[in-house]
Amino acid sequence: MDGRAAELSSTGRLTVQGSYETNPELLRRNERHVAEKQLSPGLVGELLGETYGIDFDLGMSMVRTSDETVTPDSLRYDTTVGGRVDAELFRLTGSVDYSKQAFDNTEFNDDELTTDAGSASVSNNETVDDITLTSRLEHNWSERSTVFLEDAYRVVSFTGGNSTDFTNVSLSSGLVYQWSETLAVTPGFEVRRFDPADNAPTDIVEGSLGFEQQLNDTTAYDVTIGMLKTGDEAQVTFDATFEKLFQDYFLQLNGNRQLSPNDEGELQDRRTFGLDISRELSDRTRAGIDAIWTKSEDLDSRRLGFNISHDVNQDVLIGFSMDAVQSISENAVGDTKTMQYRADPFVNWIVAENLSARLSYRELWEDTDALGSVNTRRVTLAVTYTKTLN
Repeated sequence: MDGRAAELSSTGRLTVQGSYETNPELLRRNERHVAEKQLSPGLVGELLGETYGIDFDLGMSMVRTSDETVTPDSLRYDTTVGGRVDAELFRLTGSVDYSKQAFDNTEFNDDELTTDAGSASVSNNETVDDITLTSRLEHNWSERSTVFLEDAYRVVSFTGGNSTDFTNVSLSSGLVYQWSETLAVTPGFEVRRFDPADNAPTDIVEGSLGFEQQLNDTTAYDVTIGMLKTGDEAQVTFDATFEKLFQDYFLQLNGNRQLSPNDEGELQDRRTFGLDISRELSDRTRAGIDAIWTKSEDLDSRRLGFNISHDVNQDVLIGFSMDAVQSISENAVGDTKTMQYRADPFVNWIVAENLSARLSYRELWEDTDALGSVNTRRVTLAVTYTKTLN
């Protein structure tokens, strides 16, 4: 630490949000309509000295969900603490994320707690505790190279119901070597363990080699190729991105193959290819289209999307997005094809210097073989107040 007094700056925020959604679970009968109220206080800031710095972002969300047709109420609390320490020889970053969710509903599909190791299902009168700790240590080994060590530890536990506790642990290390002014090479090594409470743990070891190059002022790419091994099984993974800035639009292409274990420890193969094109139509208007194809062992999904936004003035932004998704899932009786269409208009408004608001609407239609069509609507209003404390 240095002798100079540290400087502290911080800003407080408070978001109040309310929403109403019809038939959120897309049921064909016994539809539920849900009202949600959310209060989210937070504090962000940094403490700066001559040779070190610490920043933080503290937040919590209190959510109450009321169901007008079934037993009401579910509560969720989220807290995040993050920080960094800069020194002459190293840089250390870390975070702690904790959430607690309590459900008293007829059923709940736990989409939010999906991990690389699979997802869990939540039943009646259940609480879910989810804590994740991460840290990353970097050291400038030379003018051209930086070494790093990174770890993550996650524990998810359930009280009540029939869901399974699990733990995810990962440790990775690597080197970022600046081969030239435009090319960086990154070899890396990672060990991961997925440990469900009712099954034997799955250990994964992966080595990788990455390249990131800025070809010129308008073109760049990065490619990472890995070899993943679990038990006696070895597979190749990859992640590649290409970006090109043309005179009138921006193009991005991406493809990757991911392998992650399910609850039984078996590797699930998932491949994704994406296209994203965006363009400035004027000084105030932007538009884009995107397409994503995802293929896994039991699901084939194709998505096409469109978005546009317009600055009405310096205080008001309006936007609209829509997408269509076709998915074909395999099951015991054959393939099931589902089509979804979604539209999302919104308005962002800076009401005053410290006050902003967002009004959004979502319409979702779904059509499934043999089951017919169903739709859901959601309207949300959020108001955020910020205050500089020092």
